[in-house]
Amino acid sequence: MSEVLIAALAYAAQGFSVIPIQAREKKPLIAWDQFQTRRATVDEIRAWWTKWPDVNLGIVTGAISGLIVIDLDSIEAKDKLKKLLPTYDLNRVPRSRTGKGWQLFFKHPGVTLQNRAGIIPGLDVRGDGGYVVAPPSIHPNGKSYKWEVPIKGELPKLPVELFKLITSQNHNGEGDRERFNTAEMWEGVPEGERDDKLFRYACLLRSLNTPRDVAEELILKAASRCKPPFPERIALEKVESAYSH
Repeated sequence: MSEVLIAALAYAAQGFSVIPIQAREKKPLIAWDQFQTRRATVDEIRAWWTKWPDVNLGIVTGAISGLIVIDLDSIEAKDKLKKLLPTYDLNRVPRSRTGKGWQLFFKHPGVTLQNRAGIIPGLDVRGDGGYVVAPPSIHPNGKSYKWEVPIKGELPKLPVELFKLITSQNHNGEGDRERFNTAEMWEGVPEGERDDKLFRYACLLRSLNTPRDVAEELILKAASRCKPPFPERIALEKVESAYSH
């Protein structure tokens, strides 16, 4: 039995909805909408990893799994979160190390929390209608997802300050969030801001009901204008993430 299958069965036993993800990628291998409202059976999970033994593992977030995940893409985002929660011990929160950041696992609050991108630069929320890639998957950059603080027992509740931040309409952690500036995409986004702004742009295109193929074309054009140009494959992942949530 593979390490990933063992992990998938363990997550399922904890009540999480699991799905197979393309090997060394972040895209689901299956039509996964149904697993937002029902959890896969043990037989289904075994069948997936028997058919695709080397693929990654995803956990569907939201009410179905009873969890919310805070995705931190940089040390700066992690430090900013600590400043926003000065009296909260984040070191006790279940935490996985991703290919380039961290994921913090909290208990679902019982009210719908949608996915949100860029709540503060480099900080996204994966909630109802979303999923995360989980350990022991392999990131596209070749690094392994690993638990730094494993899940043991009941997940911690979202801190009140963090819940308010997630559910506020306009925010960047310091006040009202500026209107997204699409013109900046064509002027060229500098390194250090490309990942966040391309994802926010993809989310904007989705909110405007832009056809997926048109969104991909626009994202690739914007990525090519970044300084330096942003990798096309990762840029398309932003569209995949925005349009699958």
